[in-house]
Amino acid sequence: MVGPDVSVTGGILAAFVLLLLNRVVAMLRFHKTAWGRLVEGTPTVLVQDGRILEANLRREGVERDDLEMAMREHGVDSPDAVKLAVLETDGTVSVVPADARVTRTRRRVRQFRHH
Repeated sequence: MVGPDVSVTGGILAAFVLLLLNRVVAMLRFHKTAWGRLVEGTPTVLVQDGRILEANLRREGVERDDLEMAMREHGVDSPDAVKLAVLETDGTVSVVPADARVTRTRRRVRQFRHH
């Protein structure tokens, strides 16, 4: 990263630049703007009402075998038994079984904000 410069100053400067870039990316993640979505990504629906959305699998690079493994980890043996499966921004797959009880709430979820 610093090329032929092997001095302590060069190393400290490189470390400072990396820490600064890390801080900028972390700040962009918290903003719900185009930059925030670019850095963080958005969840993608993979299965909806028992139907596998093949186009979304291809776009996200998820193999059908990996999706089926995630469903089995959630105790579901076939796509027909899935109400919703979502590829989350952290790479995990959330699965809602078709027989899951739906709970509705009027409470709003607020994000933590750093001021």
